[in-house]
Amino acid sequence: MKLKYPLLILIFSCLSILEVTAQSFYARGADRKFVFTAGTGIANYYGDLANDGQFWVQPNLTVGLRYRFWDRLSIAGDITYFTLRGDDAKANDIGRKNRNLNFMSHNVEFATTLHVDLFPVPSRFYARRAVNPYFFIGIGGVTVNPTTKLEGTKYNLRNIETEPGQSYGAVTYTIPMGFGCSFRVSPFVNIAVDGGYRFTGTDYLDDVSGPRYMPFDNESLESQLSDRTREILPNDPDRWPSNRPEESQVRGNPDNNDGYFLMNFRVEYFFSFGSGGKMHKRKRSTRRYKPKKRRRR
Repeated sequence: MKLKYPLLILIFSCLSILEVTAQSFYARGADRKFVFTAGTGIANYYGDLANDGQFWVQPNLTVGLRYRFWDRLSIAGDITYFTLRGDDAKANDIGRKNRNLNFMSHNVEFATTLHVDLFPVPSRFYARRAVNPYFFIGIGGVTVNPTTKLEGTKYNLRNIETEPGQSYGAVTYTIPMGFGCSFRVSPFVNIAVDGGYRFTGTDYLDDVSGPRYMPFDNESLESQLSDRTREILPNDPDRWPSNRPEESQVRGNPDNNDGYFLMNFRVEYFFSFGSGGKMHKRKRSTRRYKPKKRRRR
């Protein structure tokens, strides 16, 4: 996330330039149905490696474009880059600590959402309300690429089978749903804050789902990354789950898919394409003034 702050400075600088340029349109500007959005926020993961009552928030960056097709309705397309993380070492119960699984992933979400404003946005957009709550729901896709480290080496868990006979894709669907509120700070700019949960089509955001471990094998990378209890209890192999009968193994819970929560702080800029953004100026007459001739008496 080293580029986070320079990118934010660039975004705010560009918006400031656009704001100054746009002032000449304020008096007679046409309706601006498009809104460019950019911002940052936090992400939190929910799944088999999450801890009840604990939040392990990670940063995100988002950029998007929204089109208002009715006074209360608009459709948006957003791209969000975020990080998810989970770790049994942070758990409160000893069973989770002994399981000793963890993951970290950098994800990209592509989403299309319908925004429903509480108050209508008038055709003269600069006369909109100072505060306007909204609801959003949509559909999109998110990348799935959990990673972990073993003895200092990073591994992509999606490429390694850590559960018998189980594999999963690099992308799954997501259903974003949440609430937000926009605050008008100038005729052309809003500040918005929103938060929403993402339901997904996978239980493998964290690489943990099924109840079974890979069969014990000290030479197998799959087995070592599947059952990491041996790192916590190296001298007690009878307590390693991979050494137990399959019916007594409990690695994950396949009944519920993983999910995540995103909260974003955005800058929104109103604009339009083509002639819609031009000023409506009164046409000047091309006729030249000709003085009337005086009649001679």
